[in-house]
Amino acid sequence: MANSQFVLPGLKPATYLKEIKRLWDSVRYAADLDDLRLHDLRHWFASVPAESGESLLVLRTPLGHKRAATTERYAHLSDDPVKRAANETSTKIANWLNLLPKSARINDVDEGREG
Repeated sequence: MANSQFVLPGLKPATYLKEIKRLWDSVRYAADLDDLRLHDLRHWFASVPAESGESLLVLRTPLGHKRAATTERYAHLSDDPVKRAANETSTKIANWLNLLPKSARINDVDEGREG
C-alpha cells in the first residue's frame, strides 16, 4: 500500500495495521533478536537523543506523552553521559577556583592549611 497515509498500513485501503505481533515476531526472527520487545524500542528512541542533550519536553511529543515526567522514565541515561556531565562540571568549578586568589579560597578539609 504505497499510497497509504500510515507507516504500517493495514490490509484494507485507508486502514492501519491493528495487530503487529506476527509482523514483529517475523522481524525479530529475521534479525536474530529473540528477546527484543517493541517497548524496548520506545526506551531506546527516548534514550539516544536524551544522552545527546535533547530536552525531555521535546522528546515527549514523538513518544505521545502528555507529561515530561512520563518521558523521563523512558529516557534512561547511561553512566557515560552522567559521568561526563559530572566531570565537566567539577573541572569547570576547579578551574574557576584556581582563578580566585588563595586568600578567597575555601578549604573545608583543613582551614589552617594554605590552598
